Amino acid sequence: MIIKGRGTQCTTEKTYEATADQPLPTTFSDGSRTSGHNDHVVLTKEELDLGHQTVEIRLNYIKTTLIVRQVSPS
Repeated sequence: MIIKGRGTQCTTEKTYEATADQPLPTTFSDGSRTSGHNDHVVLTKEELDLGHQTVEIRLNYIKTTLIVRQVSPS
């Protein structure tokens, strides 16, 4: 997933990469969890019951939340 700021001051380009055979990363590819003035982009991770993991990437400057969910096999 690549998030682009489109030349505005909202955020710099951020990349989030996950694979099916590894736990979900807790940071963007550059090691950060936030970006932009007043944290316009924020990444958070939750560990749910039964091994499920969820990462939320909030794009506050466009009022959007992206959810990446990893469900372990039954």
